[in-house]
Amino acid sequence: MGRVGSAPASTSTWTSAARPASSSWSTSAAPPPWKSEANVPDTTSRGRKLSLPILFAWVPISGHHPGKRAGEPGTDRVRGCSCASTCPSPRGASVTRYKAALPSTELERLFEAAAMSASTRRAYGVQWRQFTEWCSERGWSALPARPRVVVLYLAELAREGLSAGTLRAACTAIAKAHELTGCRSPLEDPLVVRWRRKLLDELATEPQQVTPLTAAQVRQIVTSMDDDLVALRDRALLLVGYAAMLRRVELISLDVEDVVVGTDMELRVRGRRILIPRGRHDVTCPIRAVEAWIRGADLRVGPLFVGINRWGQLGSRLSDRSVGLIVQARARNAGLAMTGISADSLRMGPPAERLLL
Repeated sequence: MGRVGSAPASTSTWTSAARPASSSWSTSAAPPPWKSEANVPDTTSRGRKLSLPILFAWVPISGHHPGKRAGEPGTDRVRGCSCASTCPSPRGASVTRYKAALPSTELERLFEAAAMSASTRRAYGVQWRQFTEWCSERGWSALPARPRVVVLYLAELAREGLSAGTLRAACTAIAKAHELTGCRSPLEDPLVVRWRRKLLDELATEPQQVTPLTAAQVRQIVTSMDDDLVALRDRALLLVGYAAMLRRVELISLDVEDVVVGTDMELRVRGRRILIPRGRHDVTCPIRAVEAWIRGADLRVGPLFVGINRWGQLGSRLSDRSVGLIVQARARNAGLAMTGISADSLRMGPPAERLLL
């Protein structure tokens, strides 16, 4: 992925114009993964031009040693600064860049012991888990995170067409994670501040292009599904999201304990209660769909909507991006016109449509 601008001489970076002869990076060598054509998007999924950061096309993020790859074991200690030299963390603990880049249960569960409301903790946890998984896939440190890594992550979220609110939520979660561990927040870095403002401005000027789903279209989608475990989950997700008009983050933050089924179904969503009546038709009844999913997946506690692998094994909580992919895939399979359909289509439109399910 390309980047603009140039790093100051005091930072630990190498550019194609000024790198030592011993560096393994050369103009004749194959470019690093982020330089490939597949990783240099020109537009977002919404079709507009987006000036992505091309900050360091030849800069290895792993540190100031150009021969070392990102995530390679070593003795470098990091503290969220741009220097890769050994330095203790503010609270005396040190972490190698290699260990910080590995998938860590402790990192993903960072907010579970924090002093905050359960709904806030879940919202932070979802955003933080997505960021740590994204970093882990690339062998980059999530905690502490380098400013350039955060910029690339935010740019990718914007390229995927996610809303400005999602970008703000991701920034808040990353900053809070660093605060809880005593690390310097990369969100305070001028580079991140500048690009965060730029990306949010571009998203704010994008016209609304979401197409609301009607009750008839939702019925068409769910009737086209099979009865396997994945279909049970997707049917429950679509009907609950549509009936309660939930945002994607609210939808995936639901736990099994947040669902109380009686004559109606009560959802506890971020400190508020939402009542969902039974549907007119069995196939589009949100309560029947949730009961079938919980029973089929044998869910007792924890996340209500989780990933499922090819062998039918349950995984971790779905990401907000997964919701959009599920909505679009199911709508496409049902033969709907795809223009403007996204996860936000579930919560758009008049509330009276929900009574027609």
